[in-house]
Amino acid sequence: MAVDRKVRAFYGWPGAFTYLNGLRLEIISGQLTQGLMPAARPGEVVQLDKSGIYVCCGQKTFYLIEKVKPEGRKEMSAYSFSLGGKVRVGTILG
Repeated sequence: MAVDRKVRAFYGWPGAFTYLNGLRLEIISGQLTQGLMPAARPGEVVQLDKSGIYVCCGQKTFYLIEKVKPEGRKEMSAYSFSLGGKVRVGTILG
């Protein structure tokens, strides 16, 4: 729940972000989800599909990242970003 609140509260400036391979990845939009997903550590990518990037948050919740803005690039859907191969299931964001 805290991740979802930060993404909504910090939209625009200063922005909610994480790091992937040393580069800043701003999270533009997403939503908290619950469901049956594999057990994972908080921050671990557990699923990629056309909806976006599913990241484990703990307490049996997952955050679906829908739009991102990679450092030095324009805003894009998380799915489009994942097609670039920089993020895979098992990748740890943080």
